[in-house]
Formats: sequence, structure tokens, C-alpha cells
Amino acid sequence: MDAERNIRVAAADLLLGRGVRFKLKGAPFLWRLFRLDRFTIRALKLGVIIEIARVAVADGLDAGATQKHLEDKMQSVCLCVAMAILNDRRRIKRRAPRLARLMMRKLPAATILNVFYYIQNVDGILDFTNITGFIAAHAKMTSPKQGRAAKGS
Repeated sequence: MDAERNIRVAAADLLLGRGVRFKLKGAPFLWRLFRLDRFTIRALKLGVIIEIARVAVADGLDAGATQKHLEDKMQSVCLCVAMAILNDRRRIKRRAPRLARLMMRKLPAATILNVFYYIQNVDGILDFTNITGFIAAHAKMTSPKQGRAAKGS
């Protein structure tokens, strides 16, 4: 059993170090010609995870979201995928909206959704939103009382 666990840990370390490479099916001809139809998603930085989680929570892209709901919110899904591809604060600020629009126009929805599901499952973005919700609720319970309750009324 320990050998199997060690193999899984080694595989996870390998994926985090090298990332996962995607080849986009249905990419436009010029993208394929210049090999722009391939990209790598490496381990996301904490700021990127927070930013993706913020977009996902704002638009309801959580684990309970149906396929139809995700297709309705395709612009937000494309933005999440673009942020994961760029994986840098400055690059996200400058290029993410433009890359998201380009992906939305040029790529099939099924391809974008497959990449989004990968980001959701492997990088634990939904787990992060659950943790932040727990911390926010815990902070409310442990914060000092304010108003009349603090004065003893």
C-alpha cells in the first residue's frame, strides 16, 4: 500500500512541476500552423487561485453548476481558463480579458469546458472557496462585539 501511495505522490509532484499540456481540438488553422494551439497549465499561484475563485463564486461556477449553466456563463469560464493559462498577476491584468474574448470566439465550448473542469478538480479551487467561507464564518463568530453588546447593554 505504501508503494502505491509513493507512486501517486511522485506522479502529483511531476504534474505540479511540469504542468499539464493541452492541445486544443478545433483550433483555427493559423493557430495550428504556428503551434499556438498548445498551452501548459502549471501549478497555480495563490493569487491566481484567489482570483479564479472570486470569479467562480461571483458567477455561480461551483461544483453544483450544471452544463447548461456553465454554457450560459461561458464568458466567465473563458476568463477563468485564461487566468490559469497566464498564471501571473501582471499578465492577467493586461492580457486575460483579451485572451478570454479570443477563446470564446475561436474555440468550441466543449474544449473550454474540459479545461475548466480540469482546473476545478485538480487545482482545488472549489476547496479554496469552501475554506474561505469557513474562515469568514469563523471570523464573524470570534470578532469582538460591537455596539450595545460591547457596552454591556
